[in-house]
Amino acid sequence: MHLFVRCRRSKLSIREHHRKDQLVGRIIFNILVAATWTIIAGAVNAQTTEQLPPRTATTQPFLFGSEAINSAVESALRLSRTSSSRQDEEEDPNGFRVFWNNGLRMETNDGRFQVRLGGRTMYDWTFWGDGSEVEDSVGSLLNGTEFRRARIFVQGHLYERVEFKAQYDFAGGEIVAKDLYLGIRHSKYGFRVGHMKEPSGLEILTSSKYITFVERSLPTLFDAERNSGFLLHGNVIDGKFNYGIGVFRETDDSLIGDLPSRYNVTGRFAGALLDRDGRVFHAGASFSFQNGDGANRSFKAQPEAHLSPRFISSTIPTNAAIIVGLETAVLAGPFSVQGEWKMASFDSPEIGDPVFSGWYAYASWFLTGEIRNYSASGFGRTSPKRNFLDGTGGTGAFELAARYSTLDLSVDGVVKPAVLGPGTRLDNLTLALNWYLNPLVVVKHNFIHADIEDVGMTLAFLWRAQVEF
Repeated sequence: MHLFVRCRRSKLSIREHHRKDQLVGRIIFNILVAATWTIIAGAVNAQTTEQLPPRTATTQPFLFGSEAINSAVESALRLSRTSSSRQDEEEDPNGFRVFWNNGLRMETNDGRFQVRLGGRTMYDWTFWGDGSEVEDSVGSLLNGTEFRRARIFVQGHLYERVEFKAQYDFAGGEIVAKDLYLGIRHSKYGFRVGHMKEPSGLEILTSSKYITFVERSLPTLFDAERNSGFLLHGNVIDGKFNYGIGVFRETDDSLIGDLPSRYNVTGRFAGALLDRDGRVFHAGASFSFQNGDGANRSFKAQPEAHLSPRFISSTIPTNAAIIVGLETAVLAGPFSVQGEWKMASFDSPEIGDPVFSGWYAYASWFLTGEIRNYSASGFGRTSPKRNFLDGTGGTGAFELAARYSTLDLSVDGVVKPAVLGPGTRLDNLTLALNWYLNPLVVVKHNFIHADIEDVGMTLAFLWRAQVEF
């Protein structure tokens, strides 16, 4: 459903003046005709009142008198409004419309200016099974609930080529800026400056609104995610492949990047080797050079559950790090598989230049026949074939998924408890059932088996209710 709001120019053209004069003349003419007939009818009625019997009630409209005047005026005004509306659509590029398309949008008639308002809310519950050995090592595993994300954003473009976005997260009782950038866009390339995601792996670049599981997989620990800097991005080979490369300064939640010599150079190239008739073969690679300047760099991983202590961790002094990643995804109708491998190599002579690594792989199947919404840079919103409670017996979309992920932060020759904390290798198996009530509302269920090498295992159940627009 579209709501249209039309704006008039402050100065009318000569053609508009002429049309106005015609409408005014038509209104005056109709009023004079109606008034004349009213006078004549009144005179006739006055002469024949005594001769005619009393008038009986009728359902026919009275054609003359004040009702005729009102009808003439209303008809002329309707014609004026219709003509004005049509002229606005055809001649006024500065007119704008407000409409709903999975989010509130405003844009001018010529499309050169556009603003979109949106947001997301993710409400989570977490329940833990028995894991006494794990608790002895990492601390208490407590059941709980939280608003994982509560965000609002505004984004759009100005004069067709200038883009902007501002997104804030209110979860946790604090206001944190997520995306704050300004850019120049073109059909083939774009340039952004500000605070944004670095162009790294497939899963980290897929919005949290559209990931298959409640949380992203373990190897995304190596991704820098959002920092402040400059990004050049675009597409090649008829839009089938995307690229991105940028220089970033590491920043905290205040968006202040004052760490000495702490910068990243990150790039990615990915796209579809095949994309036809619901069948996709996606492949890509990414890299990141991260300057450390001898400072300590910490890696701490949770078992793909946010309400959890850190299960494994590692802190090492490093002059620099090089992180590389490979990614792939295959779609065959409602069935899909996806996976990534990442390796982080560190320049750290003090502990022998360690190398960390991790990977994940998962399979997904839509029981109701939907197909994941793919683009060259990631996955987007899933729209059920029939929405839940749509008036025709619709049930929404149901998706089953299973994922295995592993992360190894071990350093050869270093005693684990003394330097690296409770453990250094974590293996996760996750089963998921997702219910898409409609394109904007999803309920997710995750069952997780987490195993810390040389420590023990535990179970977790995650539940999420999510709405986004």
